[in-house]
Amino acid sequence: MYLQTKEEIKQHLGSKSLFKKLPKTDPVLKYARGVQEPAFDQQLQRSESTLSIERYPNGILISDLKKEFRIGLPFSDIKSFEINREESGNYELIFKMRKPALIALSFKRKDRVQIISFVKLLPLKDAEDPRPQEAAHEEILKLKEAFASDYFTDRTFNQELKSLAKKNVPLEITKQYIQHGDTTISTSSATGYASSIEELTTHGISRFEYRINIYHTGGHHTISFTSASMFLKEGKYTPVIHQIGLVLFDVISRPIITKWFDKFAKGESINYKEFSVSRQGITLKRKEAEILIHWDEIIAQNVGMFRWPYSNTVFQQIDGTYDYRGNMLLNLINWLQSDPERLISLMGRSYSVL
Repeated sequence: MYLQTKEEIKQHLGSKSLFKKLPKTDPVLKYARGVQEPAFDQQLQRSESTLSIERYPNGILISDLKKEFRIGLPFSDIKSFEINREESGNYELIFKMRKPALIALSFKRKDRVQIISFVKLLPLKDAEDPRPQEAAHEEILKLKEAFASDYFTDRTFNQELKSLAKKNVPLEITKQYIQHGDTTISTSSATGYASSIEELTTHGISRFEYRINIYHTGGHHTISFTSASMFLKEGKYTPVIHQIGLVLFDVISRPIITKWFDKFAKGESINYKEFSVSRQGITLKRKEAEILIHWDEIIAQNVGMFRWPYSNTVFQQIDGTYDYRGNMLLNLINWLQSDPERLISLMGRSYSVL
């Protein structure tokens, strides 16, 4: 439903309070397409007027400064929204309507923070996948196959790792097992791994201790080694532990995450105490409410996960030293965000906020 007169807007969107200011964007948007009246559509496309979006109790009002162009969209008529990045570098905000099809507005990159922040707070059911379940199931299973096969080669670490006593401790990692000294762990029994680098200071002299915890159904096994000389810098073994982490991810974490895609395809979630993981993103379990943060608005770093554009606030902190979920989420998020098509295949749409 398009609402254009003041009476229609008041009737369907509700009246603005005199004492409460409702959210409104700056006039930085341009009409792109969507109005079903050809003459009106062409007039809008030729217009140089910039538009703003104002929230009303029951919908949104899109208008120019002079209110010569005015269109109201009730929340009940908005099916979902998308934000896409265009080849020109600008962005396009699309409101998908139940009838007619859609309303599309464009805006520049410099304005994306305020526009995306505004629409993300609208009471729209954006947690649902807009695709038919059969189509979503098929696309996600294809994505699963792509993720499952995107691995690194196996590698044996013998000479690189030395204990504090300077004895070689062979570490062999294959798809079937992990062997460290006299300990052998079947990869099928492994539930995850976590790694850390800790600086140790004695009498003002620093050395570095490297630790890898491999968790399995019978407990956990720790691989630790210290820099061979107290005068070596951290970088001496950092590339080694990084490479071990990549291989461990392939033989332990990748098969686990691959099974997540089966749940995503069925519309199911992976539940943990503090959050759950679904095809749309990570849902935080808070006392006051559950908060969904989509895959493409997450900035994943070793210290935790941030919600774009709030890069100074960690919404979920995961201790990478002991919590094996950290490397799983970090690598999955980076893999998804490296190709926008992967995000669309998983979520059914993309907000392109990064």
